[in-house]
Amino acid sequence: MGYVILFTIATPILVWIGKKLRSWELVMAICIVMICIAGLRHGYIDTRAYRHGYEALQPAEVLSANFLWGEEFEDSKDKGFAVLSALIKQIFPDSQAFLFIMSLITVGLFFWGFIRQSPDMELSIFLFIATGLYIDTMNGLRQCLVAAVLFYFLPNLLKERKMAKYMLLVALMSTIHLSALIFVFIYFLADKPAWSPFTWIITGLALLAYAYFNSGVGAALVELLDGTVYGEDYADMLLQGNTSVNVIRIAVAAAPILLSLMTRGGENRGKPMYNIVFHMSLLNLLCWIFASKVLYFYRLATYFTPYMILLMCYEVKAFTELRDRRLVTNTIYGCYFAYHMYSCYVMWPQLLGYLKY
Repeated sequence: MGYVILFTIATPILVWIGKKLRSWELVMAICIVMICIAGLRHGYIDTRAYRHGYEALQPAEVLSANFLWGEEFEDSKDKGFAVLSALIKQIFPDSQAFLFIMSLITVGLFFWGFIRQSPDMELSIFLFIATGLYIDTMNGLRQCLVAAVLFYFLPNLLKERKMAKYMLLVALMSTIHLSALIFVFIYFLADKPAWSPFTWIITGLALLAYAYFNSGVGAALVELLDGTVYGEDYADMLLQGNTSVNVIRIAVAAAPILLSLMTRGGENRGKPMYNIVFHMSLLNLLCWIFASKVLYFYRLATYFTPYMILLMCYEVKAFTELRDRRLVTNTIYGCYFAYHMYSCYVMWPQLLGYLKY
């Protein structure tokens, strides 16, 4: 328990010290430590499965012309990830090295994405850990890899409306995990003004779909996935519509949206980046609500959790009175630390397996 507490508290404090001292070397060192902690895990749950898959991978088969240009490539799932893994294995055959390289890319992009885009970098790094996103990076490896790449590059592409580059990146990431294609639609939605009629329409339609999920929406999703490599995997899950998501997770996702409702964005309202971060956070909340119907939706929330963290940091800055800002900040630190401890030791004690070496 001491390790988890120390790591959760010490990391944002060291980031704050590095910022105050203008020592980017210290901040870089913290990032390297986080990469090492994630990348040197032996493996747990899905992490172990990825390592076993990597050890069984035959690079010569994956990189052969027969696979790359044949029917086997078209029928394979997440073919881009297979090619990436094969390229890495040609140089680093050990699965621990593979995990470390994935950590270098995923954790590195998340970390520097927060440093570059967050108005409160130490709070964002704390929430990166406390929300569970950091712990999950080497478990939901493919989706976290995609989420990290998109988080680092997409906000600016969205803000500057660089559609060609945006769609090219999304298409590339969809070869690692097909679910990345949802960002095709997000391009046309995310930059709308926060708390505009559009926000309420999207929320209303989503809640209507939730209410009728077991009465046809789930079946419609199955029909949509029919014929794809994911059709068989998720058909039963969507049609059965049962799950065990803890309601506290929904409350955690709702917190920044409720803060945004209180402040209505403050001085950030109307700014393009705030609009993007807000609607991504709203999608995160909706994914968690739908996860109470079908567990897989919590995986989709992985794409939007970084924006929920950014929104929380934006909302802290929306309180103009220093006293109010400190009160809100300290409350966030306290509540999310308590949530992190609850996640590790009560709600999902298996999380501690990720931290064993």
